[in-house]
Amino acid sequence: MRTLLCLLLLVHFSYYSSSYSTSDHLFESWCKRHGKKYPSEREKQQRLKSLGSKLGLYLPANDLIRINPVQETGPVRDVGSPASVDWRKQGAVTHQQELLKVLNKIVTGFLVSPSEQELMDCDTIHNQGCDGGRMDYAFQFVIYNHGIGTEEDYPYVGRKSTCIKAKLKRRVVPIDGYADVPPNNEIELLRAVAAQPVSAGVCGSERAFRFCSSGIFSGPCSITLDHAVLIVGYGSENGVDCWIIKNSWGRSWGMKGYMLMQRNTGYLDGICGINRLASYPVKTSPNPPEPRPPPPPPPGPTRCDLFSYCAAGETCCCARRLFNVCLSCCELSSAICCKDGRHCCPLEYPICDTKRSLCLKAARTASVTKMIGSEKYRLINYLM
Repeated sequence: MRTLLCLLLLVHFSYYSSSYSTSDHLFESWCKRHGKKYPSEREKQQRLKSLGSKLGLYLPANDLIRINPVQETGPVRDVGSPASVDWRKQGAVTHQQELLKVLNKIVTGFLVSPSEQELMDCDTIHNQGCDGGRMDYAFQFVIYNHGIGTEEDYPYVGRKSTCIKAKLKRRVVPIDGYADVPPNNEIELLRAVAAQPVSAGVCGSERAFRFCSSGIFSGPCSITLDHAVLIVGYGSENGVDCWIIKNSWGRSWGMKGYMLMQRNTGYLDGICGINRLASYPVKTSPNPPEPRPPPPPPPGPTRCDLFSYCAAGETCCCARRLFNVCLSCCELSSAICCKDGRHCCPLEYPICDTKRSLCLKAARTASVTKMIGSEKYRLINYLM
């Protein structure tokens, strides 16, 4: 009974019309082992059909060869590429909106988080936000917009909203173009990943894919593309070649958000069709310079007391006091107001010599400048 329960937990396998020879064999073996007999041939065939629709998750590798309807080409190897690459070790792969971020890190050395929400809200000619789209169309949007803003400028909200067009002018991460990996060419895909992470379409709706948690994933999986992942490297584990896949479903999926997917299988399309549709942005030019901050506003008037002000760059001085209100301004900034209520001196010459109409640096010094008389004062009053 436990064996049957395991089989009933398998992924739907309706894509593979050739699975019935395998399901026949397993079903007959299970019936014989457990002495199971059905009252009619019709019920037996219904049970067999139900099993065939769910078969696949725990089949051995030699059975996968029979049930995967992809062309077998034999293993292929590229002797010109590194034996292994892992872009996570370069410090470029951190969060889930990675591709432009990683490329920008590789080319410029700066790790900038581009805005996912901007693509969801504003890339609407061909793509459909949360309902899906194509990588190439997203690249085209970034090219035509001359870049994309940062996540800080256009934060992620997790749903499609109205495009904030004013924020499209904040172009921080531009790209120069994009390239498609030739379909079903694993050598070219390997070369592309050796240069940078690559976005690839896969069949992400298969239960085996969705619930993968450890080891090297080898299927079973359809080649009908309905999801995109990021290939962030490749290598081998225990003699089995594999891709390093990063998904966008969070750290609870796979191995903390990653998967090792078998490569060099001999399947033309690759596991889950990963060889069928892959592309990556092209960037050779540096990012545009950060926009200069706006100039600071000019200094405003200086408030002297409750009713009077001095203009910017002037100092409040008292020509006369009326109910503790000063009514004069020295035209110098941060000036020294002389006690006579008529003169002021520069801050560099803080000693007022009103008898000689001089401003002194010290009591006994020859460095002088002419004292500014009261005729230089300007009165500026502002009623509250």
